[in-house]
Amino acid sequence: MKQAGGIYDEIVAAFQDVPRPDRCAEEDFVAYDEAEDLDYLVGKTWLDIAADGTYLTRHCSDQFVYMTRECLFYLFPGYLLGAVNHEPALAKGVLNSLFRILNPSEQGSWEKVLFQYFSERLTPIQKKAVAHWIELQLERDKELNPELYDDNARQTRYQAAFVKWQQWG
Repeated sequence: MKQAGGIYDEIVAAFQDVPRPDRCAEEDFVAYDEAEDLDYLVGKTWLDIAADGTYLTRHCSDQFVYMTRECLFYLFPGYLLGAVNHEPALAKGVLNSLFRILNPSEQGSWEKVLFQYFSERLTPIQKKAVAHWIELQLERDKELNPELYDDNARQTRYQAAFVKWQQWG
């Protein structure tokens, strides 16, 4: 099993040079119900986000849509680390959002756009770190929900993402 500490260190090393964005919301941002959460991100580092269990708990998936791409890319390792650092129940919303980007459904148009963006922007070292993070999440899910991994069970989102990303791991 992948060790969480090793994955944590790998993500930190792979993303250490990601530039900070100028802003987290577009200039013409009008999604007022998301404004407070996006304002909270101003001045935060991705390591701040990783450590903030309260912020991760109240995360909603639409938040990724309203962020600038640069802001999401900058904070991305913080979300990955938050899911490593905190209990799955605490980081459930973040996990759902991350897996929607890392393995978009056929119906999810914004997820596909973000998947394409990340596929093009991530370096090989960053892709490898993401693949190892997905493998860790898959192993954790197997421990929490072994019944989902019986021989006749349908493929889980964790398995589907692992299949998609294992080429980089």
